[in-house]
Amino acid sequence: MCQRSQSGYEDRPPPIHPIRPHAIIANLAPGAAIGVRAVAAKGWVSTAERSRIDATFESGTDADSRGGPVCLSRHSSDLSRELPRVVGLPLPTAYHLLRALVFEGYLSKNEDGYLLGPAASQQQRASPQQRLPRIRPVLRSLRDELGGATYLSIYDHREIRLVDIADGPTAPAVDLWAGVHESGHATAFGKAILAGLTQDQRAVYIDRHDLFDLIPSTVTNRGALERSLNTTPTVWSDSEGYLLGTSCLATTISAGETVGAIAVPLPSHRPDTHDQALTLQRATRRLSRIMDASTA
Repeated sequence: MCQRSQSGYEDRPPPIHPIRPHAIIANLAPGAAIGVRAVAAKGWVSTAERSRIDATFESGTDADSRGGPVCLSRHSSDLSRELPRVVGLPLPTAYHLLRALVFEGYLSKNEDGYLLGPAASQQQRASPQQRLPRIRPVLRSLRDELGGATYLSIYDHREIRLVDIADGPTAPAVDLWAGVHESGHATAFGKAILAGLTQDQRAVYIDRHDLFDLIPSTVTNRGALERSLNTTPTVWSDSEGYLLGTSCLATTISAGETVGAIAVPLPSHRPDTHDQALTLQRATRRLSRIMDASTA
């Protein structure tokens, strides 16, 4: 029977062992090698296997200079034996992992072995981090124009993740004491990202995160949060929803399949102005073009 689950399967039978697309990163490394990184998904490998995998990549063993994916021979017919060797997996688990990689399109199998699949090519495209040399001047310019630290965040693997901050002596960074992952409901940039997601993506995020109160004015009611997200203003303005004495302006960035937000926290006693909104929107358009190029 076909199903749609949090892992994104739709109109197709699930694999024998559920595996989420974000749990495996397949990349084409220099020298026409396949880079495969297996990150344990819930219920996919044991705790011990998960620890071995994490240790492999954190230590950089068999990884590239950026601490990235393990590189395996592109035409290896014995890939099932290479994979357990480099990530410490039992051979049966490696076979299951390879089946999942083929099922998800990260690898394709032919008579000679395994080749890079279309999903892996998608992963190979430049990430926002790789575009930081072009992104950072925009963040700094916005910081200087609005007089506040500037934050760029994206929605990545069902989480809100901070990509970069542009701060300075006259525009100090705000203490994100509650963490970005757990405070999407309380921050302007979190709401800007959630508003840019599909209904299903948004529901998954809210299901996975408690709407806890950071300060008395934090929105903790799911219905109220979802109603506010459906309003989709051009510029999100949040006053003291995360930190007393601080308000925040944010806009949604849509760049290909990437959803992100740019945000500037300011003292709450400074009123929001039309000029601030226009400045933020200009920066958003520039970042959208830069980040959209990273998905092409």
